[in-house]
Amino acid sequence: MTTKRDRAYYERRLKTEHPATYQELQRGDYGSLNDALVACGLRKPRTRLHELRNAWRKASATEQSTFLRDLGVTISLPTGAAPPTVPAAPAMFVNRRLTPAGKAALRRFMDGKGLGIRKGQIMKLVNRSPYDQSLSSAMAQGNPINERTKVACPTGMVLVLTLSAPLGAASGGVQVPAGQHPLCVQHGFRRSIPSRS
Repeated sequence: MTTKRDRAYYERRLKTEHPATYQELQRGDYGSLNDALVACGLRKPRTRLHELRNAWRKASATEQSTFLRDLGVTISLPTGAAPPTVPAAPAMFVNRRLTPAGKAALRRFMDGKGLGIRKGQIMKLVNRSPYDQSLSSAMAQGNPINERTKVACPTGMVLVLTLSAPLGAASGGVQVPAGQHPLCVQHGFRRSIPSRS
């Protein structure tokens, strides 16, 4: 539990850690508790910059623009414009067929990070037969992809995999958190997969 750092907290610290300064505060040698805290080093003194920042945060947009105009600064303040839009990732498959972007993404995944993964190994990772040619035929001849073989993986890239395997069996001994695909876990991807219900 965190301690609330209010007046009582600082007064208690001053009394226990700096009893002489606390006695001076009680006698009236300091104008305020804050002055006593600054004198003994429990608090740093507020500078004019601190005061200016505090006043700026509390000022309205009109007051801020008036202040800038008085200074002769000609900048415009943000008015809550919409955040910039991020272009959508290219589609990895259309009408159940891999697009060139999808094929390139799969090749990058298979070649990336020196993994040397082959299509059969991908199928084996998701508890399918390594002789299952659905991924190879989709990449080579453009054959349609079965609906149950799609799964989203790193940063919007779609890998063509199966979700029919139980997650624990496909992990190959790797501990798989709930809602994550074993292939994603094994290769360090943190994106979850949709639940099958």
